Amino acid sequence: MVRTVIVGEWWSTPPRLFPKGNDMGKNDIQGIGDARLDLAGRYSGNINTLGADYFKFHIDRIPKFVQFVQSVTVPALNIGQINQPTRYIPIVHPGDSVEFGTIDVVFMLDEDMESYLEIYKWMSTTKAFDRPDLVAENSEYFSDATLFVLNSAKRPNLQIKFEKVFPSTLGGWEFSSTNTTKEPIPVTVTFYFTKFTVEKI
Repeated sequence: MVRTVIVGEWWSTPPRLFPKGNDMGKNDIQGIGDARLDLAGRYSGNINTLGADYFKFHIDRIPKFVQFVQSVTVPALNIGQINQPTRYIPIVHPGDSVEFGTIDVVFMLDEDMESYLEIYKWMSTTKAFDRPDLVAENSEYFSDATLFVLNSAKRPNLQIKFEKVFPSTLGGWEFSSTNTTKEPIPVTVTFYFTKFTVEKI
């Protein structure tokens, strides 16, 4: 079903390309957000690229687990779309709901399996495996998590804060007597959450 919306003016007054007063240097051109271009069209801000290993992940509820985290997938964000019918072609507008992907984390098993057991025990409190009396209250299902994004000096630069996080899928792994390389065993766990915010530190 196509949803119809009534669209008014996009803005009441045209946007200003240049700020008032002395907010901008004489060699700068105002860009979007904090971005600035000089008169030659070159970006004048930080041009360092973000490294894939520039991160630290923390979940309040499971401090041992986070010591063995190897990778974290930042979830996708989807706001969908609404099509406004017209006589010729439909006009597409941002949707009226927000959908988040999942946080997928790969961690290594430690010898005592404490990294695994922290997730296992957390999941067992949300859905009783054998004893219904051990199921936690609804408010105890969740925990907050923070993904710290580091700069090129490996210092915290931004933080992505996830609210009401809980594990939904804990992956398995394989033992093999033919594997003599002694490589760590990776396991994947998937978390759901309510929302996330990105903040500059």
